[in-house]
Amino acid sequence: MYSNAILAKALKNKDICIQVNLAERIRELRESHGMTRIEFADKVRVNKGQIWEWESGYKEPTERSLKKLCDAFGLDITYFEQA
Repeated sequence: MYSNAILAKALKNKDICIQVNLAERIRELRESHGMTRIEFADKVRVNKGQIWEWESGYKEPTERSLKKLCDAFGLDITYFEQA
């Protein structure tokens, strides 16, 4: 049986892994289009600081922001769910 502390740590690590994978997926999308963060932000219609936050894993995009990403690049939401 695992202690609550061990389970909490495992869940936190899982969240970090998901966040990092999403951050990598967003960066890969931007780089695959040869875009700077400013160009990417303009296309998605968000602040350039948000792109840095997403790519660094500091913050995750909201559902609305993910929809903007999908709309801007003609993607299905599953693109990000595979992260």
